[in-house]
Amino acid sequence: MHYRTVIGIWILAAVCIVPIVTAFPSVNAFFVEPTRETAVRTGNVTVMTEDNLGSWEKTNVVYVGGDVFELPANAVSVSKSDGVVYVSMATTSDLNPVTFPLLSTSRGETGYAVSTVTVVKDGNPLLVNDKAFSVMPSTANYYADEVPAEKHHEWVDLDWRDETKDLSLTVYAPDATFGPFMDMADGKKDGRIFLDVSSQLNVTPGHWFFKIQNSNPDRTDYTLNTYSV
Repeated sequence: MHYRTVIGIWILAAVCIVPIVTAFPSVNAFFVEPTRETAVRTGNVTVMTEDNLGSWEKTNVVYVGGDVFELPANAVSVSKSDGVVYVSMATTSDLNPVTFPLLSTSRGETGYAVSTVTVVKDGNPLLVNDKAFSVMPSTANYYADEVPAEKHHEWVDLDWRDETKDLSLTVYAPDATFGPFMDMADGKKDGRIFLDVSSQLNVTPGHWFFKIQNSNPDRTDYTLNTYSV
């Protein structure tokens, strides 16, 4: 084939293909949520609960283990005008991204309560997702999980096992924001923040997001697990 003919074909292809490609957004412009095909993980644990009279008793609780996953940097953006954080995600079945604004909402207006929970690890420890994360100095990482319907509690367990360091945890439910919480949220310095987000009705199902902020001068490793009860 004559070289001029070849060049002509390449020019024609470029003219036809480039407009088609530019008409679609780049897949890297938003986060494509991984397909969740893992089986639902359930377990039981004994917790200490306090009644209205101030007495403590052990209660056996059945829970569903979450599947927390880290959001890539291109999924998170911050509005320069009002500081609102936005997360864009798309499912594997629908590549049209959905944007979630992480708003600060008063807890008193949503019927939620946040407290710490004491876990008794004698024979029935909580399940862990076996995912290790780390956050660089003076930065924040964002995570997501999907909370099932008809649950009264959402437990969030951030554990970095180093009481000399400190991380902060902010929880974004679909209709409320909680935090930031520091290591001393439960009254003790132990390198762990374990929260019980509860509601007299059901906690709102759907996408929940979590922000881990590092205030340490070096990288900090940690685990992050959630449990729906």
